Amino acid sequence: MPSIEFLATLAVIAAGYTVLGVTGFGSALLIVPVLAHWLPLAEVVPAILLLDVFACVLLGALSFRSVAWRELAALVPGMLAGAAFGVILPSHVPASLLLGVLGTLILLFALRGLLLARLPVLATRRLAAPAGLAAGMIETLFGVAGPVVVMYLGGRLGDPVVMRPTIAVAIVAASTTALVAIGTHSPMPSGDWIALLGAGAAIVPVALWAGGRIARRLRPAAVVRLIHLLLLASGGSLLARALAM
Repeated sequence: MPSIEFLATLAVIAAGYTVLGVTGFGSALLIVPVLAHWLPLAEVVPAILLLDVFACVLLGALSFRSVAWRELAALVPGMLAGAAFGVILPSHVPASLLLGVLGTLILLFALRGLLLARLPVLATRRLAAPAGLAAGMIETLFGVAGPVVVMYLGGRLGDPVVMRPTIAVAIVAASTTALVAIGTHSPMPSGDWIALLGAGAAIVPVALWAGGRIARRLRPAAVVRLIHLLLLASGGSLLARALAM
């Protein structure tokens, strides 16, 4: 019989990808900090990156004809450099510090969403390198580069028809880069994680479908606000855990 921990992990995965189906973002932001309370962060990140790529393709967000490829190309060099830094840091930085940084990032993103969501975000092409660097490093360390990608491309692209698929492809690029970097320096998920990933992959399509059904019944603004409140609690608890280590 599956353990309580196994079932709890599947429940978190189901909740995270239901949120992705509702809003189009936020799966890893919810899943990674929660799972990090009882699973090693270094094992959680590559597993969720694999599920994120799978979910993004299933979501049907990748409309290649609408992608702003020049904007994406400007981010990729920084992502590669960031991924290289991301695989080196864990061997030189205490786990408690990494958890604290993750908790702080989640808190800042939640507070920005709650308090500053209406402020425009402007980005020049000169910010592509640092944005890519931050995205690659954060994705490799924590699997949660979505906010960086969204803030940069959201400031560059005004048309939602172009912005949504470009952000989706950028996140897939960041996830793939991070997976390659992690795979060259440490083992990929194996053992119990294989069973967990198999069960998670079976859950993802159902969770995305459920999220889509929920999205048609709720006001998007209310759902996004609820997600940011959940992120606030999740980031705060993770930061408290890091400080207690």
